[in-house]
Amino acid sequence: AGPGGGAGPGGAPQMMPPMMMARPPMNPGQMGGGPGGGPHGGPHGGPAMGPAGGMGMGMGMNMPPGGPGGQGGMPMGGVQQMGGAQGQGAPPPMFVNLQPGTPVYCIDVECVATGKQHHDRSVAQIAMVDMYTRLVFNLVVKPDKPVVSYLEPLTGLNKKIVDEHGMSFDEAMAIVRSHLPPQAVLCGMNIRQDVEWLHLDEHKDFNYMIDLTTLFRVWNDKLKKPSFTYFGLDHVATHWLNVNRSGAGGHNAADDAMHSIQLFNMYCTVQYNPPLLFDLQQRTINAKIAPSFAKMNPTFEECCMGNRKLCKCGAPFFS
Repeated sequence: AGPGGGAGPGGAPQMMPPMMMARPPMNPGQMGGGPGGGPHGGPHGGPAMGPAGGMGMGMGMNMPPGGPGGQGGMPMGGVQQMGGAQGQGAPPPMFVNLQPGTPVYCIDVECVATGKQHHDRSVAQIAMVDMYTRLVFNLVVKPDKPVVSYLEPLTGLNKKIVDEHGMSFDEAMAIVRSHLPPQAVLCGMNIRQDVEWLHLDEHKDFNYMIDLTTLFRVWNDKLKKPSFTYFGLDHVATHWLNVNRSGAGGHNAADDAMHSIQLFNMYCTVQYNPPLLFDLQQRTINAKIAPSFAKMNPTFEECCMGNRKLCKCGAPFFS
């Protein structure tokens, strides 16, 4: 383990930056004001869940070498290909190279359904965690459109939570921007999607993005045409952090952001230990992937969940 690192459950290293600080303890049921007046507890009125809490997406997909990158298929700022190769024909893994003092945050968004097609979604929760695993804010947003389904098994949100703790999108974004320095680097699984939901501008509201799906991809030479396999947060967190996550649902923006920044910190340390990195990658690619909520529930409360193979709503897919 590197400075500030330790052993995670089951003996897996849980790497952290120096002087890692945990989030302040919270009393169950607390839903007090976070920075800027936003709710600081979890979406159920309890504490924002820690690393052993809620769950995210669990999926794997094969892609050809070189794409997609961290930013719509382009190289990610602060990330480059390592020298050398892991195995015969395998491209080397990615290497994170940030300037000292660069602030890194993970921001995560949860959405509710405002229509029955899979693209009918509105932001309902925004959470951001810094590189020291401190929860910066956890905001509940009240959509300006009528909600068709809160997708509660997936989001943990319901009408009572949103009505009691929700603020307008504009109010939430004022808080987001007040806590996001322009030199910040944003990381997360499919981080571009979260940035687009929030209408944030790269190089203006923040510096650049690092997509964790690219960092944690694994070269699969068992395929007829060897290529990278990409994974969702559920699967990677389960096998890198040894946390109990299920692909069937249970998202929480604060929890997902916490796991994502822990994974980023861990990768930044493990990248200096190629044998350990290779072992974790093999653990990731060889483990069975739990079915996602969308696969188990192609529709929920008559709302399409956007599974490409099972979608019947007719709405287009843009990525």
